[in-house]
Amino acid sequence: MGEPSWCRLDDLLKQYPSSEREVEAMVKALRTLCPQIPGPFINYPDGPFPAKRPYRVHRTHLIHDELNFQTAVENITKSGHSLNSTDVKYLRDVLCFFTGWSATSLKHHNDAWVKYIQHRFLQIKNLFPILDDMTWPEEISSLPSEYGPGVPFFILFANKDYFFIYYYEFDELLRAGSTLEEVYQGLDQSKWSSMANERWLSEPDNGEEYETGNYFPEWKSLTAEGKSGWGLIYPQQDFIPYSDEHEICISNN
Repeated sequence: MGEPSWCRLDDLLKQYPSSEREVEAMVKALRTLCPQIPGPFINYPDGPFPAKRPYRVHRTHLIHDELNFQTAVENITKSGHSLNSTDVKYLRDVLCFFTGWSATSLKHHNDAWVKYIQHRFLQIKNLFPILDDMTWPEEISSLPSEYGPGVPFFILFANKDYFFIYYYEFDELLRAGSTLEEVYQGLDQSKWSSMANERWLSEPDNGEEYETGNYFPEWKSLTAEGKSGWGLIYPQQDFIPYSDEHEICISNN
């Protein structure tokens, strides 16, 4: 089997099903070697978001499965949605999406990136963060060198009426449906893509432009600097809308 590693697990999954026993052994070895890392999580062809071969989902937060699910339920409930048995089923499926997102922890509900998105799409009331695919500064030192941090890609928001996907690359908010079943189906059909037959509706923004990298934690390897570990690409700042900055300037004059 060789030394336990996530890269080796990915290679074994490409040889599945002939490598089934080796995959099981590698998963067990990785759980023993790095108990702080959730998973490894594998999507199989008969499960959510199926592909021809099984593939690993790289979880970006250090939160294990059941707590992750319960936190996601709490987030959705706070947004004004109630969950029935169908919703619960599709929530578990949505959590298997390839971006590796996890439930946004309570301590990060008022982060700068949340305030930015709420302001950018101000006409949508009571946007609440549900899932995200970033890695927090307090988590970064616990990651093994081979296990890289998350990159902001998709973030799931909700209010009492709809679920929304924030698409970081294009700084847009997509209306993903009123149920988690619709969210799952849209993700499975790549409805975020400009090539989709029925792309999700892109919500209008307020027209203000900001340096988004200042609000979302993105990481770089420090190897090139002769150091180990990871460092922030952009210094993180609190989000202050231009209107508030103007008021601050006036009060200081």
